[in-house]
Amino acid sequence: MIKKQDGVSYDTKTIITVLALIFVYPIGIVLMFVWMKWKMWVKLLIALPVTLILFGVFAVALLSALNPRESFNKGKCVRECGSNSATVCINACMRKLK
Repeated sequence: MIKKQDGVSYDTKTIITVLALIFVYPIGIVLMFVWMKWKMWVKLLIALPVTLILFGVFAVALLSALNPRESFNKGKCVRECGSNSATVCINACMRKLK
């Protein structure tokens, strides 16, 4: 049997952490890193989906803020203007695409 630490046994902490990982993932991640004595690679493997999801949300927010359609149109205009990347040529091209 495992000794109790701080009034809560390690088995109880494990059950609480696993349930939190299933039902309340962000809180489960915090509990996992604070309470559990699991190997670091296990903790990172469990935390990886959250990292990827947060990265995806950040990327979507960033792309929507940057207005990708306008960026693609500007890229087309710069390519069409060739080495003559004069602002007048690019602005005229952008007006045509709108």
